[in-house]
Amino acid sequence: MLKTITRAQLGIAGATVVAVAVGGYAHSASAVILPQKVAVAASEYKYVLSKKTVKKGGKVIFTISNKGTEVHDFKVIGKIPKSRFIAGGQKTTLTLTFLKAGRYQYVCTIGEHAIKGMQGTLIVVK
Repeated sequence: MLKTITRAQLGIAGATVVAVAVGGYAHSASAVILPQKVAVAASEYKYVLSKKTVKKGGKVIFTISNKGTEVHDFKVIGKIPKSRFIAGGQKTTLTLTFLKAGRYQYVCTIGEHAIKGMQGTLIVVK
């Protein structure tokens, strides 16, 4: 249902009438997708993610903090780039976009860190 408001009711000059949607929201055909944030805690030899599921289509900002003492990085298989190397006590960010839903493996690319447990699966949903 639309309610008509006159310019006098709005207290502005210019347009004679303004249509306002009542009881709902006006949306554009292409909705803006806000960036999703995922905190990643890296240590010997594991990752802990604040969430393991994200929505497809928008940017995902990974904030990777190295809680350990060895150097680590963070790589989502099939995605470029990977994070820079992160020394103990340091952090960095990595921004990726996932256009397809699915399961994406993430790993530390240094030495045998992935084999020792620095790996997991990120789920991207519609």
